[in-house]
Amino acid sequence: MEEKKYLKWYNKIGYGSGDIAGNVVYAFLTSFMMVYLTDSVGLASGVVGTLIAVSKLFDGFTDIFFGSMIDKTHSKMGKAKPWMLYGYIGCAITLVCCFTVPVSLGTTAKYAWFFISYTLLNGVFYTANNIAYSALTSLITKNSKERVQMGSYRFIFAFSTSLLIQAITVGFVDKCGGDAAAWRTVAIIYAIIGLVVNTISALSVKELPEEELNEGEVKDDNEKYGMVQAFKLLVKNKYYMMICGTYILQQLYGAMIGAGIYYMTWVLKNKNLFGQFAWAVNIPLIIALIFTPTLVGKWKGMYKLNLRGYVLAVIGRALVVVAGYMGSVPLMMAFTALAALGQGPWQGDMNAVIASCCEYTYLTQGKRIDGTMYSCTSLGVKIGGGIGTAVVGWMLELSGYVGKNATQPQSALDMMQFMYLWLPLIFDVLIMFALSRMNVEDANKKLKARWPEVLNAAGEWFDYQAQQYQKGVIPRDVLERGKAGIVSRLEGSGWFSDDPYAFEAINSGAVTDIASGLFRGAYKASGSDADNKTFVLKKFGIQLDSLSKEQKAVADALRRGYGWPPEVMAQALRELEKHRKASKYVSNAQITNEDISNMCAAIIFQNTQKAK
Repeated sequence: MEEKKYLKWYNKIGYGSGDIAGNVVYAFLTSFMMVYLTDSVGLASGVVGTLIAVSKLFDGFTDIFFGSMIDKTHSKMGKAKPWMLYGYIGCAITLVCCFTVPVSLGTTAKYAWFFISYTLLNGVFYTANNIAYSALTSLITKNSKERVQMGSYRFIFAFSTSLLIQAITVGFVDKCGGDAAAWRTVAIIYAIIGLVVNTISALSVKELPEEELNEGEVKDDNEKYGMVQAFKLLVKNKYYMMICGTYILQQLYGAMIGAGIYYMTWVLKNKNLFGQFAWAVNIPLIIALIFTPTLVGKWKGMYKLNLRGYVLAVIGRALVVVAGYMGSVPLMMAFTALAALGQGPWQGDMNAVIASCCEYTYLTQGKRIDGTMYSCTSLGVKIGGGIGTAVVGWMLELSGYVGKNATQPQSALDMMQFMYLWLPLIFDVLIMFALSRMNVEDANKKLKARWPEVLNAAGEWFDYQAQQYQKGVIPRDVLERGKAGIVSRLEGSGWFSDDPYAFEAINSGAVTDIASGLFRGAYKASGSDADNKTFVLKKFGIQLDSLSKEQKAVADALRRGYGWPPEVMAQALRELEKHRKASKYVSNAQITNEDISNMCAAIIFQNTQKAK
């Protein structure tokens, strides 16, 4: 069945144009901020790098904070659009401040001015704007193909803007006078352009109603979590961690390419080559982005396309190293273009992969945290780009580089060569490895494939518990709590994450145990009678002092209230040693409470099957 379409062509283009605004900030900042501070303002590159690194400590908290705030926002404009729209006002102001360090100030005051402006830009305003912009991918459409197309449109605009800024800024600054005041003028012009385009982009799309996003039902309970729980939800999703790491590596890569302005100026002796290499990077990326949606459909997913693309990127960057040592600028440009062509597909479908990552958390944890999940985009951009810029500063300082000197020592030239040739290759290899493990689409398909079986098994379990209620084994309130718990978990699609064994059983195929885990996790039997344990053990002839340490622990746990009928508890304890090696419910290495609890589940299910 063909997926429902939500967007017109102008919605996709309008959304994509938002990255013009984003890259007016990002490309300008990462490519030229260090050069401005060292060569025009006269600050030390090592100190600037350290200030950037300190600023990143603050950024880590604000990413999760703003992601959580977006998830909890309810307004007429939606959840993300207000943050995207109003956040950019602060971006425009602080971008200008970063390039308006007063030359009349003392050295310490100059560092303080830069640090405050940079931290507010990256840690507050850019964070709010960029996370909201990225989150719109999953909030304005549920169609997977449209999400890929949105990513392609977005990054076509992103790389086009990056190309333009990298190609014209050096000449633009020179025409404006080439001094610190010229950088301020250029920054003001860029900030105004970004503010206008961001407003148009935000108003060009409309978020879907929450009822539609949640399959017809608004689940307010899914949003009741704080920053600590949001962080836990993120780290439980291994694909989020992979994407976040990949994003950071990409930005480190970009920072090294941006440091090419030093390589072109001092090693190749022609700073205007920086703009030419920008064409070699961005034009192939744009071409790849155009074809990415078609290739995703042809290869039936994003995983193979992304991995094969980065294999090509690694080959391309390796050849750039060879050409660099040969001293051939034309070959360096050609192989730079080859590497960029391979990187394009991942850039185009990245947001769609993050949307799949959101779905993975929803399937495994029962929480919809789109805004928080998209914090990886802002977190990666800021930590990767910021630390990358800081590393550039540290390396230049270590090598003996002094911005206002007419010549540079050989150690500085060697460092520039290492940064521009070798580090991008190393980062591409690491990204390729991460992408080889990032098959989140397949993981989601496997989770969804188990759902019909879980529904059936859950129904069988509830039928059995209803029979136990009729026999007087369990009270009515336990039955009702169990029923409510099952309904809640099935509606939330959360795979009853309060029972880790149940989720593990999804992949092993033990569907009946998933259902038992669901029911067991749905309620706690009273078990408040202090003599309950002794009564059960004596009734079935089991002496407490004859039990192993693990069995005693299990008896206590069962007495506290897993809710199993007493005879089943006793049977599980008696037969534990007999099943120790044969049963898949018992660990050969160590008997745990969870092992015995799952054995109880197996016994009840077997009895149910026999009764049928």
